[in-house]
Amino acid sequence: DLVDWYLIDNGIFIDSAFMGELRVNQRSEDYIENNIFPLEKLRSGFTNTILLRLVNTEQIVIPLRVDRLSALQGTNSTRRFVFGIYTGIMLVMFLYNIFLAFSVRERIYLYYLGHLIFAWLTQAAFQGIAAFYFWPGSDYLSEIGFTFSTCMVSILGILFMRGFLQTSTHLNWQDKVLQALVAFYTVAILLTLAGSAKAAFAVVLPMQALVAVFILYVSVYLVIKGSRQARFYLIGWASLFIGIAIYVLKDFGILPYNNLTNYALQAGTALEVVLLSIALADRINILEDEKRSLVARQKEELQREVNLRTAELRNTNQSLEKAYNDLKSTQSQLINAEKMASLGQLTAGIAHEINNPINGIINYAQILIDSPQPEPHAHFLRCIIKEGQRSAGLTKNLLDFSRKRQESPEPVSVPTLFKSCLE
Repeated sequence: DLVDWYLIDNGIFIDSAFMGELRVNQRSEDYIENNIFPLEKLRSGFTNTILLRLVNTEQIVIPLRVDRLSALQGTNSTRRFVFGIYTGIMLVMFLYNIFLAFSVRERIYLYYLGHLIFAWLTQAAFQGIAAFYFWPGSDYLSEIGFTFSTCMVSILGILFMRGFLQTSTHLNWQDKVLQALVAFYTVAILLTLAGSAKAAFAVVLPMQALVAVFILYVSVYLVIKGSRQARFYLIGWASLFIGIAIYVLKDFGILPYNNLTNYALQAGTALEVVLLSIALADRINILEDEKRSLVARQKEELQREVNLRTAELRNTNQSLEKAYNDLKSTQSQLINAEKMASLGQLTAGIAHEINNPINGIINYAQILIDSPQPEPHAHFLRCIIKEGQRSAGLTKNLLDFSRKRQESPEPVSVPTLFKSCLE
C-alpha cells in the first residue's frame, strides 16, 4: 500500500521517494506497478544506505532487484502482457458462460460468473492494477479491495460448488460446513467494509488454506462415490490448488522467484475457470442424458399404460361382443316367440271358426237321431256325431295349444281307445 524510500550517505540525507497503491496519482504506471526507485544519486566508491518503509494490509513478500531502468520497465511490460492474456481468457470464459446462463437459466451460472469476475478482480488488486485503473486515489478502496475480492470469490466459489455438486443432496455434515464457511466469509466482508480490513484479512488468510484442503477433500469424496461432475470439478480445483501452492512456496523461499512461480497463481486461476467452464458444458450433456433417460422411462411407462388400457379395452370389447350375441339370441327368441304367438292367435281363430259349424253338424245329427230313423240311417248319424265330436276335440286341442294351457293327465280306458281306433 505504501513504500517509502530513503537514500543516506554517511549519515547525510541524499534523496527520498514515496510510492505505493495509495499514492497512484504521484508516479507513472511503471513506477506504481513495481515501485521503481532511481539510483542516480548513489556515489561510486562510497557506502550508501537505503532505507525502505513498507506498509501493507495483506501479508506479502517483497523481492528486491537492482537493474537498469529499461530492464525493469521490460519486466513491467511482461507483467502487463501476461495479465492481458489472463484478462482475455477470463473475458472469453465470461462471454461464453453468460450466453449459457441466458440459455439454461440456472442459478449456478450466476455463481460461476460472479466467481470469475471476483477472481479476476482479486488478481488485479493483488497486482496493483485495480488501484491504478479502477479506484485511483481512493485510500478506502485500496485498503479493502483485495480482502473484499478474496472473500467474495470464496463465497461465490462455495455457492457454485454446492449447486454444481449438489452437496445438499449427496452430503450431510460436509454441506453444513460449506454453509458455515459462507457465513464466515460474509462476516469477514462486513468487517472489511466497516474499516477493519487488516483484522479481517488476518483471519481470512490462514482460513484460506483450510478451506482449500476441505474443498479438495469434498471433491475427492464425491469422486469416490461415483459423481461424474465431481471429477471435472476436482481437476479444475486441483489446478488452482497447485497454482496457490507454488505461489505460496515461492513466498516462503522454498521455490525460487522466477516467472513460473510468480505467475503460477494467475495460471492456476485461469486454468480453473476454463476447466470449470468445461465442467458446466459437460453438465449440460449430463442434463440432456438425464432428460433423454427420463423421456425413455416415461415412454416405457406410457407404453405399459397403453398396453394395459388396450388389454382392458379388448376385454371390454369381448364382453360387449358377448352381450351383443346374447342380445341377438334373445332378440331371435323374442321374434320366434312373437311368431309363435301370432301363429297361436291364427290357429285359435281358425279353430274357433271350424268349431262353430262342427257343433252345428253335431247338433243337427243329434236331432235327427232322436227321431225314429231306419237302422242304416241311425248308424250313419251316430258316425256323424262321433266324427263331429272328434273334430270338435281337435279344434279344442288347437285352442288349448294357442292359449298355452298346461296339460294334465287323465285316465283312459284302453278297450275304449282300441275300439275307437278300429272304428
